[in-house]
Amino acid sequence: MLHSIKERKGFPYLLKIVDGQVLPYSVNNQFYNCLVQQKPLEPLLTTIQAFYSSPALFLSK
Repeated sequence: MLHSIKERKGFPYLLKIVDGQVLPYSVNNQFYNCLVQQKPLEPLLTTIQAFYSSPALFLSK
């Protein structure tokens, strides 16, 4: 299933499998806002939780 994931820019990616399809979602911007600009971690954690708790609401960017 993961063979369809090609090298992508936008690391880090979240991956979720829904109905046999891999759904990638980049959290690059939020991750580096927290890491480099020392912005709050809560928006990133909220995005990660929403991605994994919703069936297929997130589409790959």
